[in-house]
Amino acid sequence: KAVPGGPAVAVPQTAPKMIEALAKQTGGAVRHLRPDQPTLQAATADSRYVLVGDGNGAFAFPRFPSSFDAILATAKLLEYLALTGNALSDLVQELPPYFIRVVDVTCPWDQKGRVMRLLHREAASAAGGDQGVQIDVGDEHVVIVPDADKPLFHVHAEAASAEHAQALAGRYADLVRSLQTA
Repeated sequence: KAVPGGPAVAVPQTAPKMIEALAKQTGGAVRHLRPDQPTLQAATADSRYVLVGDGNGAFAFPRFPSSFDAILATAKLLEYLALTGNALSDLVQELPPYFIRVVDVTCPWDQKGRVMRLLHREAASAAGGDQGVQIDVGDEHVVIVPDADKPLFHVHAEAASAEHAQALAGRYADLVRSLQTA
């Protein structure tokens, strides 16, 4: 159980929404960070977080040396299993199903800012800032993030089935393409 106002788990804004649901069940808090390596690496040294995940399977524990560490993450998982008496398979069975698809859409450098402005305008229910647009579509979720180093956007779609995630990613990838010529 988390302490209100206490440390939180930090994840990139492209992380599955399921993480928020799990945190809510345990009274925990989730902080969404920009999905870039410098921001996530800086969070590994921030005492406001008890855990930092990079969204690709790497985890860091800021109370320990500030870097992503697979051995420590495995040890912490084993510690948790030992303390609770849970089996890993039981925990996995409790996870809600979710599927994520990522589509990369090329976009000329000189169009990226304009496309971001139009995305914010198009997505009335969107949240986000200069690092992306988050769109909730019922129980489904889309995050569109401009790549900082390449002329493209990353469209992350999360849904309850692989087919829905693929269709959602395709729909918003098409939107990004159409906004380049709008």
